[in-house]
Amino acid sequence: MPDQVLTPFRTCSVFPLRVPFCNAIEGAGRARSSVMNFFTRNRVVLLILAIVMSATRLYHFGALPDASWAILFLGGFYLGSPLAFLVLMLEAVAIDYVATQHTGVNSYCLSPAYLMLLPAYASLWFGGARARRLWHGMRPLGVVGAGGIVLASLSLCFLLSNGSFYWLSGRVAAPNIAGWFAHFRHWYSHFVLVPCAYVGLAALAHASCRWLRPAAHRMATRLSRQRKMSESTCA
Repeated sequence: MPDQVLTPFRTCSVFPLRVPFCNAIEGAGRARSSVMNFFTRNRVVLLILAIVMSATRLYHFGALPDASWAILFLGGFYLGSPLAFLVLMLEAVAIDYVATQHTGVNSYCLSPAYLMLLPAYASLWFGGARARRLWHGMRPLGVVGAGGIVLASLSLCFLLSNGSFYWLSGRVAAPNIAGWFAHFRHWYSHFVLVPCAYVGLAALAHASCRWLRPAAHRMATRLSRQRKMSESTCA
């Protein structure tokens, strides 16, 4: 039996008291494997989303409007993993820190209410994951259902972020219902229409890729057949 104690996993069968320790090792190995598999499968999508966020979030009202809300919704749609949400959330926080501390961007929006961005952004992520379940290509019912979820998720995100800033940030001298409603109405269209435009562009790109993929496959097949025919003729 000496060979049975060479590895911790085989030790489990010999010494039952060590089973919890071995299970912990196996669990850690599976968790590490799942993380590596996630980044292997989704690294291209995650990289694209991260690049777009970094290119537009640094200056919220620059040449390109901030795409962060659309990025988080699309991340929930295409990725859905809590790990990916954590990565993009940390990126958003890091960009805000760099922008306000090192590039001269006004830190007016940084307040105790900033913590409410976590549930606000989570609503976008879960909305994207929900829209994925309703999306069936470009069928009208799927498009309408996904579009409704886009609008509902963005509205909820704005309600959480705008409301928390108005009531909790300490930037408003005398907050009241009428003032909050005016503030809400003033900014709602901008913070909802801009991410809707980004999500619409992503939907068009998604549909185009689905259409181009079989067309490219057919063209590649046709070229392969022509090459084989020319090779057989030359032979």
